[in-house]
This record gives sequence, C-alpha cells and structure tokens, in this order.
Amino acid sequence: MTACFNRSFGILFWALCVCLSMGCDNTAYQDGDASLIDVGAPGYDQSVSQPVDLGVTPDATELATRLNSIFPNRSTVDGGISVRLVGSEFVAGVQVMIGSEPCRAPEVLSPNHIRCIVPPVAESGRRDVSVVWPQDGVRETLEDAFSYFIPLEADRLQPATSPATGGILLTLTGRGLTEGTEVFFGAQRVRVESVDESGESALVRCPEGEPGTVDVTVRNLNGSAVIPNGFSWYEDLMLESIEPPWGPLAGGDIVRLVGIGLSANSRVYFGEQEAVVVESGLGRRSLRVQTPAAQIPGNVDVRIENPSGEYTVEDGFLYFDESNGGFAVHGMVPRRLPTDGGASLFIAGLGFDDNTQVWVDDIRLNCVTDSPQRLSCITRPHPQGLASVVISQGASESDWPDALTFYSPIEIYDVSPARGGVAGGTRVAIVGRGFEVSTRFSFEDRDLEVIELIDEQNVIARTPEHRAGWISLKAESEFAQTIMPMAFEYFDPTAQFGGLWGEPIDGSLNVTVIDGMTGAPLPGAQVIVNNVGQNGRWTALTNEQGQATISEPDLRLPAAVTASLEEYTTTTFERLTVENATIVLMPQVPPMGMGDMEPIEPVRLSGQIRGLDLLEKPTNEGFVLVCFVETSHSEPGNRLGASPPLPNGLLVEDGPFEIVVGPGEFAVVAMAGYIPAVMKIGYEEGQVPYWTFRDALQPVRMGLRRFVTASPGDVFDDIEIALDLDMDASADVRLGNPSGGVRGAPDLFRIHVILDLGSDGFYDLRYPISGDVTRFEVDALPNLSEWPDMGISLRWEGEAEQTNPDELYRYAWAVTSVDILDEVITIGPFVGNTEILEPRHQGQMNPFRWVEWRGIAGIDGPMAPTEPADLHLSRVISGQTTLWTHWVPGAANRFQFPQLGAGAQQQDLPEGPLQLNLYSLLIDGPFEFDDFTFNDLNRLKAYSFSYVSFRN
Repeated sequence: MTACFNRSFGILFWALCVCLSMGCDNTAYQDGDASLIDVGAPGYDQSVSQPVDLGVTPDATELATRLNSIFPNRSTVDGGISVRLVGSEFVAGVQVMIGSEPCRAPEVLSPNHIRCIVPPVAESGRRDVSVVWPQDGVRETLEDAFSYFIPLEADRLQPATSPATGGILLTLTGRGLTEGTEVFFGAQRVRVESVDESGESALVRCPEGEPGTVDVTVRNLNGSAVIPNGFSWYEDLMLESIEPPWGPLAGGDIVRLVGIGLSANSRVYFGEQEAVVVESGLGRRSLRVQTPAAQIPGNVDVRIENPSGEYTVEDGFLYFDESNGGFAVHGMVPRRLPTDGGASLFIAGLGFDDNTQVWVDDIRLNCVTDSPQRLSCITRPHPQGLASVVISQGASESDWPDALTFYSPIEIYDVSPARGGVAGGTRVAIVGRGFEVSTRFSFEDRDLEVIELIDEQNVIARTPEHRAGWISLKAESEFAQTIMPMAFEYFDPTAQFGGLWGEPIDGSLNVTVIDGMTGAPLPGAQVIVNNVGQNGRWTALTNEQGQATISEPDLRLPAAVTASLEEYTTTTFERLTVENATIVLMPQVPPMGMGDMEPIEPVRLSGQIRGLDLLEKPTNEGFVLVCFVETSHSEPGNRLGASPPLPNGLLVEDGPFEIVVGPGEFAVVAMAGYIPAVMKIGYEEGQVPYWTFRDALQPVRMGLRRFVTASPGDVFDDIEIALDLDMDASADVRLGNPSGGVRGAPDLFRIHVILDLGSDGFYDLRYPISGDVTRFEVDALPNLSEWPDMGISLRWEGEAEQTNPDELYRYAWAVTSVDILDEVITIGPFVGNTEILEPRHQGQMNPFRWVEWRGIAGIDGPMAPTEPADLHLSRVISGQTTLWTHWVPGAANRFQFPQLGAGAQQQDLPEGPLQLNLYSLLIDGPFEFDDFTFNDLNRLKAYSFSYVSFRN
C-alpha cells in the first residue's frame, strides 16, 4: 500500500507543484528575477524517466511458424513439473528455453512434441518460451507463454477476532496472494480488498457471523490453503436474570436465561452439573435450558461458557427440597437486589407457614407462603451495600449475615455522538441512570476518560483509541454493571490521498497526518485547530498512526487546522466545515532520484512511409519537403522528453524508416511538411539543435500507426504508414476571459494545440501562437471529423503572462478539449489573477499575520467577470524551501497564519525575506472544498499565479 502511494500520490503532488511553478504546458516563467518564481520544487526534467540505450539491436528473425504452444503453462517457482511443447520439425538436439533458463531433460517425442522438466526460478512472473533448432540456430519464441507462481500459503489473520456484526478490516499474511483471492470464513465467502506487491499481505473485511470459531480457507489461482480455527466472532456476554430462579432437586424444569450473547452453542452449568440447552432466541438475548438434578438443596452458581467468553452469577439458582420436615432455611435468590425496592426475593427451606417472618436489616418484608418449602417476598427500599437476613418462625430463627447485596441500578440509554475516529479523544455524552463518581465506563476493557459527572443520569467522557468497528459500552460500579450493545462506531477518518470529507463539524475534528511521498503516517506531528472568526484554539500531537482528534464543546465550523513537523512543510486547511481532515506534509528537502539504474533496452521501430512522393514540392527554393517519423508521448507537456528520430526517422522521399524509442504504449506518427533548407543543413551538420529544427516545420499531411505496445527490447519491422491525413483545417480560437487590460494584468497570450490520442497518449503539434490579443486564427490543423479513428480530440492550452519587468509577474493557464472545428473554440474559462494586498510587496508581514487578496478584472471588461476559483493554494518559500502551504476555499480571499505552539518554532515563519505564491485553481467538473482529495487535482482545468516578496 505504501509503495503504491509513493508512486502515485507522491509523484502527483510534486508534479502539481512543478506544473504550477513552471506552467502546465512546460513553458517556464520568463520573469527577470527567476528566483522570485521558484517554488522550491525539484527541477522539472521532462526527459524519459529512465536511461534508454539507443544502440541498434540485431536483425529480428523471421516470424515463428514451427512453435505452437506449451502445456501446462504454469508452475510454481520450484519448477520440477513436466511440460509438453507442440509444434513441428522438432529434431534431436533442439534447445528449449523458459525465460533465460534451459528446460531440463528435453526429450523429442515426435516431430510435433517435446517433453522437458521446468527449471526452478527465484521470482514469479511470466516468461517467454523459446525453441532453438540445432541446424541453423534459428530461435522461435512464444512471448509470455509460461507463468511461474508462488504457491499459496496462508499464515494468519490479524486480528483473528471480530464482533459478530463483522465489518472489521483484517490483514491476511502468507505467500502467493493475488488480486481476486477469495477468503472463506467458514462457509461465508469474501474477496480481498487489496494485495501488496510482494503477495505476502492482503486486506480483507470479515463478514457478519454467529459467535464462534471457524476455519479460514484461502483460494486463488495459485492454490488453496487453510488456517485451522483461524477466526472467531464474539459478542458481549452477560447474564442479567434467571426466570424462574429456583427449582426442585430433581431438575428437569425449563428455565429462561436473559442477557446478552446467549448463543445456542453455549454450555450452561448449575453448580458443577451441566444443563441441557433447548434454544436461543431474541437475537441471542434469551436462552432456554433444562435444569440438571442436584444432590442437596440450596444456592448454586450459574455459569455460561461460549466463544464470547464466560460469565458467572454467584448463587444464581436455588434448589428446593419438596419433602416435608421441621423448620429450616436452605437459601434465597436472587442475592443481588435493587436499592429502590419492589423486587421479588425467593426463600427455600422446610416447615414454612403463615407465621414465618423475614427480616432484612431489621426491616420486615411482606411475604407469601407458596408452600411449606417456599416463600415469596417483596423487598423494601434499602441503602446500597450488604444486608443480613433473618428468617424466624416462633422461637426458631435462621441467620444469614451479609446474604444480600443491594445496588443502585445502572442503565445506559444513549451515547452521543454515536461515532468517532479510531484515534480516540471524541467527547461523548452518556445518558442513563445510576451513575456515580466510581462508575467506570469502558469499550472492551479500554476505559473512557470521565470528564464530568453532571448528575446520576448524565456523564461527559472521552473515548480511548480503538480499532474500527462497532463496540459495546459497559458501565460498572462496585455493586452493579450494565452493557449497551453496539453503542459506538469507531471509523478510520483517513483519506488515502489527503483531503476533507465527512459530516459537518459538531464539536469534533479528526485529523490524520501523512508523508506526501510515502503515504506513511507521521507520529508526533503538532496539530493546531482554530475557530475561524471566533475564540478557540486547541493543540494535539498525532499518535503512532499519525492521527489526533480535537473534540471540544466550543469547536465550531468553520475551522482552520494546521499540521507541522520538523523537516516538513507546515500545512493548513482553511475554513473547513467537515469533521475529517487528512493533511499531507511534504518533506522540505525535495525527494532524491532513484540513483543509478540499469539502462532500459530500447525498442526498434522500422517500416515504410508511403505518400510523401505524392505531395507537392515547395515552390520556394529555400524550403524542402521532409517527413519526421516520431512517436506520441505519455503526457501533454513532455514532448520535449522524446528522443530525436534516430537513426533514420527523417525522410525526404517514400521509403524505409528506422527509429529507436523507449518502451511503452504509443502511436507512431509521420508528419510531413516544408522546412527551410538552411535549417536542415544546419541540423545535419550539428549546428542547429533538433527541436529548433523540428519546430520550423510547416505541416502539410500526417499518418498514424496506432496502438503499439512495446516492451524493452521489442523489434517491430513491419510498420507501414500512409500519409493520408491532411493538415488543412483551421480554427477560430479565443481565450476565455483571462485577467487583462488593466495595469499589472497579463499582457501576452499564447496558445498550444496538442493531439489527444486517448490510450496512445498525446502528440504536441508545437505551433508557436502568441500575441497581445486573446483571439487567434490557427491553421494547419487535422480535421478530426474526417478521421476514421474515434476517441481522438484536440487539446487546446492557453496562457496569459505579464511580461512588463516593472510589474509583478503574473501567469494564468487553462485547457479545453474539442473534437470538431466548425465553431469558435474557447479555451477556459480562465480563473482570474489576483493582487495580493497583505502582505504588501517588499513590505513587512502585518502583526496579525493576515494574508488578503483581490481579483484582477478580466480582459473582456467589467461586465464579464473572470471565473471564480474552486480553491486557492498559498505557499510561503525561503530560497528553495517551501515553509508553509495553505489550502483555502475558492470563495475566500483571506486567511491568517496561526501561531505554532511551543516546540514547533522551527516550523513557523522565520525572520527575514520570504516569498508568498498564490495559486487560484479551477477544477473540471463538480467540486466541493469540504469533500475533495488531492486526486481531484488531476482534473485541473485552469489556474492563475501571483506572488509578493516580504519580510517577516
């Protein structure tokens, strides 16, 4: 998971920073003082990410015709299985290769079949299968025809238990785990949600289940494995009452146990004798059992055992003797009674009559003689604590010191809020009755911190850390306890790629802080939360999971949340109104490269160009007709990263071409047109750089070979491209109201047109179109409506730039894609540039640390305002280091730098010269500041840039 984050979001985040600082079309700022514009991102290298060896590979062999197939086509990495190859002209001495290893003990069974033993390998994955004939050394290959896999092993689930409600995210460890792996909890099947790259760990969410232990079976293409007794469901277990609480010595009565977690697989004991379980009902809140026989009358413990645990009610059942005899008392039940009176007390013995009296601490009870063996009494109110009982009949008495315990009943009616973050710290209100100073509240033996006992019915408490999922709340005092099942839901508030989400803030804010390059949690980060426009400031440190919860009654929306950590850029979300924020901290030191890497074997493309000879020769003797053979590129702005078309990608007539490129998915593009002869000579003599030469082309016609997928070392020698796509269309293009026409606004406007080839990437036409107006006529375009291919469009990028060296530099960019050219094309809308009012340029930061700005009018005039931003990004830099980042809703035009707490001074704004860069961003499609992740920035449609220099 972390590795995936590193490659995706970390790179995305830096790419965004670079895009915003360099211009998303790869056009750098032209301001006189470049240091003012540098935002501290690493250098923007648009070149191929890994070195490519441009050497020419040997000629490819002819298309294989004698090797057909191999079966079986899979083996464990241990090898050792027998496989058979099917083909023709097999002879003694042929060599069989699986990948780079020879297949062992090859045996030619016939001219059409070879049998051999698969060799072992160190790593799983696909391999080519090759046969080399001994006569001429010809090799024929089936690409990726054989797969090695790691046999499936399942070690354990962690955690190995879950509440019966399920829903807990578990980690499955083993080997050979793949996407699509199925996990069976007993008979219940679920699929893994994600698998790490090593195949040794996967995440799976357990289903709901009956309390108990089950085997866990794991299955995928790599095999099947079982973890015996690998997982258990549980629930709270408590026995609240026994109805009726007494019975004859002979047993055989049906008794109902009432409580929680009373499953049918329970074992129930009366004393040491096991009862017969009849049935469980009411959602395991009721259990009917048949009592066992007893030897002597009196009280016995009632004990229940099941997968959720064990629970005992001491002296919970009373056996009575149905025979006759002289006065005697054998016991009483229940031994625990509420203090408010009115409860039934049952007494068993012999010789009872209407004269029998029962006293509890000198208080006589009203009793009914049910039989000579049984008395039924009603208790009176009694103080909490122990009580003695005296049963008398005439001159006879039976004393039972401290026989009863009176308790104040505890009940829980409500917990609010009923959910909170896994970091704990959520402030909750508990409503019930019977609460006192000594009452303990807990989630699975993790105590809540009691903040305030308001009265016996209301408590304010703070939750402990806990895993995600529903959990029951237990309240217990010296003499009583109760459980509210599934009272509170813990959830993980992390947004994997950073951002905001959740319900409106209602006294709690859950903050997660992660490393922007690795996705790892950052423990020990300082979190500061401020009410915006109101009093209120709170701080916390993140735990080992990089999380902290601020939960206070005075916390109101909107709020500002800041995270800071040494050696990281301090980051603030401004004016958020929802309860969950994941803050991404970027290292202040830019990430280093990958170090030295082995060169990637290149791809060789060759074939024929047709149609160049049909084009009209230039009438101007200073021009020549040429054709460039190139490939598309992966991103709109990285055309410059492509290698020149060597060794033979520049043609002056129909015929063969040959170019060496990097691997990937791309289209081969042939672009023909006219170019100054002197430029061609200068390039061929090494005096003119390639891209200067290439950009001088006046396109006339082009051709495409689409959907080329090339792996390192591949050779394609049969590519034929016909120059059959005219570049004779034109378009009326305008920029969608960028800021302009007033002092300080952009005064130079540019257009870039890029061919969007869908899965094949992009092809930048690199037309130099610019001027002091916002409307242009663009020629030499392809008419996509006449193309046979679908899914191709023209991507138009526009720029607006302030070029007056006497003014502060400002820049704006926007993009629009179209697939027809029969109407005016509007690039944008542009988001307006800003004028930063505080701090003033070359001024001092104000004492309240406010930043404020206003929009600059659009070039279309005051009646046509510029497009409002979806959000603003502010970055304070010192030299090459970004110190502080603010994310601000688009509707806002000011924010305040909070004061960092003690111990975080190194992350605060230092004294001295600083620069504040302000980016206003527009996202394509629906966007809500309080429900976004940084992945939404992939939909960037427009942005503007302004800056000031100031002193702190």
